[in-house]
Amino acid sequence: MKKIPVVFCAMCVIASAIYFASCGLGYAKITGIKVSVVLPDADNYSDALADSSTLCENDYVLETGKSYQLTVEYTASGGSKFPGFGDINDIELFYDSEIFKITPPNVEFVQTVRYELVCLRSVNYAAVIVQEGEYTASVIISAK
Repeated sequence: MKKIPVVFCAMCVIASAIYFASCGLGYAKITGIKVSVVLPDADNYSDALADSSTLCENDYVLETGKSYQLTVEYTASGGSKFPGFGDINDIELFYDSEIFKITPPNVEFVQTVRYELVCLRSVNYAAVIVQEGEYTASVIISAK
């Protein structure tokens, strides 16, 4: 008689393991990339630098000569493990080097890549375009 509860419990454990494995124990599916500009504080993930009068979500008003961070990360859905960048050299940045100075970080595998960004001169509506594989995102930057 004691074997029935033990067998039942074992079946419940196996069923639970199969259920949770199918619900996201693997990596999330990458759906794109997200790019933003933040202050050089490691805990700052907000878009506080986006001016309230700007037209777009990724439209920033920065100060010339001040150091910021251009962050790049995947957007993903499903799974319980968030994907990271295996080789940040696969990320391409397209920008005007007379307007921006962008310095890559010295890291290998990371979930959020943080480039140092400095606006070299005043500008209205300059773009930094980021491409990683088939995914593209951009930010619009004005500097005073």
